[in-house]
Amino acid sequence: MKRLSAPLTFIAIQTALAVAFLWFTEGVWTRLFQYLSVLSALSYPLLRRGVDVDRLLAVFGLFLTAVADFLLVAVGPFRIPALACFLVSQSCHAARLDRLASLSTRTTLPARIALGIALTAVPLALSMPVDALSLLTPFYASFLLFNAVVAFRARRRDPFAFTGIVFLILCDFFILLSVGTSEGYFVLEPGSILAILGESSFNFAWLFYAASLALLALGAVHARKESTLHV
Repeated sequence: MKRLSAPLTFIAIQTALAVAFLWFTEGVWTRLFQYLSVLSALSYPLLRRGVDVDRLLAVFGLFLTAVADFLLVAVGPFRIPALACFLVSQSCHAARLDRLASLSTRTTLPARIALGIALTAVPLALSMPVDALSLLTPFYASFLLFNAVVAFRARRRDPFAFTGIVFLILCDFFILLSVGTSEGYFVLEPGSILAILGESSFNFAWLFYAASLALLALGAVHARKESTLHV
């Protein structure tokens, strides 16, 4: 029971914070509870005993997420430096997941970059405005999508990472709908499913985001050591 008490307490705290920021739909209280959920996710692996390379990579990734959200939620929105932090954060998770999946980062990094370059064709093909945000986003998306594939491969070592990355993809999908339309990158047909989702008052993005961070934090602490897989 003692081994379960810490993760269950963490899950209860994250759930309470999610209920709080979903209840307060706007204003300072919403931003406060949202950022507290980010700090809570960072604190869980940071304060637990035991340190190794995998834990350090996960903690640094979550720390950069906290920095990015500080730029977005607390003092921003400063989207370009925040997206840069998110990109480096995904790089940390990529290095960790490669280790868990017994892959060489020297092999996967060029593949991630190549996919990012290929994805830059999307905003160009859709005649979207070309700026730093639209150029950084394809590389962030490349690392995120690639991480989902590697996390699935590493699911025996870390059973939380794949679902956590999928939730993060869902979060970014709703962010894309919101920012893409508000900043004029694209126009959604009124009454379409995407337009309805983008205009919803329910904060799907932060719901998926908080769940994603909680799962990544749990994986950072409770990933299985390689030697235990054959027991």
